[in-house]
Amino acid sequence: MDSYEERESSPMFRDCPRFEELKDKISSELFEVNGRVSTLRQFTESLSRFLDNSDIDVNANVVQNINKKALTNIEVVNELLKNVNEDVKEIDNIEDSELDKPQIIARDKLIRDSRFSIQESQTAQQQFSKIIKSINAEARGKLNEEQNWTALLQEDEESHQTNNDNTAQRQVNFVIEREPINNEEFAYQQRLIQERDEEITNIERGITELNGIFKDLGAVITHQGMMVDNIEANIYSAVENTAGASQELNKANRMQKRSSSPNDFTEYKITRRHDIDNCHYLIELTPLKRQNVNLWKELERNILWSIEVKQPEIMVVRNYTPLPLQLKSNGNIVPLDLNDPVESKKLLFYIKSYNNGEVARWIKSLPVGSTLELRGPFIDYKFRNDLSKHHRDANGSTLINKTQLSNVPFFAGGTGIVTALQPILNPYGQFNYNMTLFHSCKSIQELGCLYHLVNGLAQQNKITYHLFETSKGDNIIDFKQLIPGPNTSNAGNLDTSIVCGPEGYITTVAGAKYDTSQGPIEGLLGEKGWDNSNVYKMD
Repeated sequence: MDSYEERESSPMFRDCPRFEELKDKISSELFEVNGRVSTLRQFTESLSRFLDNSDIDVNANVVQNINKKALTNIEVVNELLKNVNEDVKEIDNIEDSELDKPQIIARDKLIRDSRFSIQESQTAQQQFSKIIKSINAEARGKLNEEQNWTALLQEDEESHQTNNDNTAQRQVNFVIEREPINNEEFAYQQRLIQERDEEITNIERGITELNGIFKDLGAVITHQGMMVDNIEANIYSAVENTAGASQELNKANRMQKRSSSPNDFTEYKITRRHDIDNCHYLIELTPLKRQNVNLWKELERNILWSIEVKQPEIMVVRNYTPLPLQLKSNGNIVPLDLNDPVESKKLLFYIKSYNNGEVARWIKSLPVGSTLELRGPFIDYKFRNDLSKHHRDANGSTLINKTQLSNVPFFAGGTGIVTALQPILNPYGQFNYNMTLFHSCKSIQELGCLYHLVNGLAQQNKITYHLFETSKGDNIIDFKQLIPGPNTSNAGNLDTSIVCGPEGYITTVAGAKYDTSQGPIEGLLGEKGWDNSNVYKMD
């Protein structure tokens, strides 16, 4: 087995300035793309409301203004995604030997994020185009109606020129209620409709171009050889640094080369579900086909990881963090049976169904026995377990045992608690940290049986647990005296703080997370002296 000195002689971090430049550039571009796609959706929703309420005529100027802004938005997004495509190709051409493992993982994540952003942009543009088509159809119908009405009115006027004054008065009143459209207004409305038709054609042409970029990025992922086609194969790239992983990685690459697509999903069946309340539920998934690889054993306790779940109806994926637990018929949870080849491969998820959470709501609607498509695992964070056991003395030469474990203040908002529980509950491997769990939620009722589990872990001194219930007026800001600062008493210290939860929660605790980049450490942790070297944000 290699010594500590041998491991030290092999650099853990490699200097590749161009990679860092490209990574930051792509992250920035994707951040702007995602923001503009969100804005485009808001434009589409506004137009949809006008259409549903038959307010297109009343809000004609507003509709036209929204349309112009949306078109500018789409043009900018498409140009950004073209730049992303070129930047991804360039970052892909950087040799693996020039990068360290975190950089390779970051590169793969950027490519996945890029493809996801393109999919989201395509969907948003298709929805906008559909609304504009509906608006044009309604406008065209009303314009034809106005034209027919004007023609009839003119004909009526001509046929009643000799009528008496009463008839003329009725006619005048009738015209006042609905004035005929003049030729200038008619031509203007026709021109607007024609322009929108041309704009729709341009949008659809842009969507086709985005589809080409999407395929290009698919080819890049294939070239990477890191994102294999299913959970069992992909595990090997996730554990490259463990003993014997190079052989397994080669095996995974061979499997990928024989595969028709690097993006295939693995089918799991919903074997149990327990609704905690109207929003929160537990769901147990079991692989349909026998899995030779036990994810829990391979990834061990020092790795935080998640799985992608696909919603096939809208072609969207979302990441969820599994727990190594079984769900019983009465709604209770128990540890996995590690000796059972099927039971030991189960995944348990704790999910909240949001109003705008397409995937979570869709999963909740599925009956037990339904099939879900999963892909992964994806490493979200890896604790430095190898360095938490040993460090050098002041002279930098002698290996000594580290008697004091490093600390992990873990801040979890809502369902983010499962990410904190994952390394604690995993029965495989070592977790050489003292975890203090700061958990904020509306009330303990939304946790269901998970609350008893967490409370039990605290009673067994496996974690220190602080619960903040917003329904009772609790606010973590009011308890910031409980938050420790990082221990900087010796160079071997590896105190690490993890923040996992909704966007607003992350911002309060550690400052805003900028999409695919971490952003500066601010908020409560920033006040305590934590920085980017020892804080990691997960949304």
